[in-house]
Amino acid sequence: MLRDVRTHIEVLDRDRCLELLAAGSVGRVAVIAGREPVIFPVNYALHDGRIVFRTAPGTKLQSVDWGTRASFEIDDLDPVAREGWSVVAVGPADEIRVAREVARVAEATGLQTWANGEHDHWIAVT
Repeated sequence: MLRDVRTHIEVLDRDRCLELLAAGSVGRVAVIAGREPVIFPVNYALHDGRIVFRTAPGTKLQSVDWGTRASFEIDDLDPVAREGWSVVAVGPADEIRVAREVARVAEATGLQTWANGEHDHWIAVT
């Protein structure tokens, strides 16, 4: 017999959200491509308070223009216990274009992508 479980929503404070983001490595970024919202899974890292990920030329890179707003989401769910959490960050997304900054972020995060191919473009969501 299923028990009737009443769930509640708790709003996490910024520090807890940053802690959860720092502990993760895979999330989803949402951008507008043309006139349609699209969501992509990405490997990411948290660096200097920004969510950073690498990408190849394509929709994600084309959708990011200086200051374009993007959404980023991570979560963890336990369907048996009916518990979980979700962090959604919304902010400007920019390509990191200065070679010295790219090298600094790459060294600090060690971020690798799971997808094959070159992912030479770095995006930061602030």
